[in-house]
Amino acid sequence: MSAQIKKYANRKLHLVGDSKYLSMLELSDLAANEKDSIQVVCDRTGQDITLETLSRALCERLKAYRDESRFLETGRAKSLPFSPSELTRLMALVPSRKKV
Repeated sequence: MSAQIKKYANRKLHLVGDSKYLSMLELSDLAANEKDSIQVVCDRTGQDITLETLSRALCERLKAYRDESRFLETGRAKSLPFSPSELTRLMALVPSRKKV
């Protein structure tokens, strides 16, 4: 089952199946934990904007990781925002674009 998300003009992301709004960080968590594909569509045009939205969500996750590192105590180990296998799996979630 794929997760269907609508992106509204006010930049809100709405998860259609669960009827709730998501932040970009929550979207990146959903992408990391989702077993199937994720599709993001523009509310007004119906255009598939999955690639752009997931890219932004992953950048937000990396930014949060970088900001968090400033507050960690020195010497404390921190985990990476993505493991290499998780990043590969996330990229596979993005639907392929057919050339026209």
